Amino acid sequence: MTLSDFLALPVGYKLSPDEVEALNKALSKAEPKDIPPEKRSQVIDYLDTALLHSAVGLNIRAVELNIQADLNRLLEELKAAS
Repeated sequence: MTLSDFLALPVGYKLSPDEVEALNKALSKAEPKDIPPEKRSQVIDYLDTALLHSAVGLNIRAVELNIQADLNRLLEELKAAS
């Protein structure tokens, strides 16, 4: 799933595990300028949830370890820009 695919999804759409993995990889390479201002809260909510589940899950890793820092960076930059 690309970032633009995610931003076009209807509210309440449930992502599959493969879609989550692809979206996380896409977001790990994204910059705040890649996300329209009106969609930033959607991405912030997604990242908050994905990173929280990775932090508290015992056997569930919503975010691969090698991209967590990049997703945290994007989350912080989006929050600062909002």
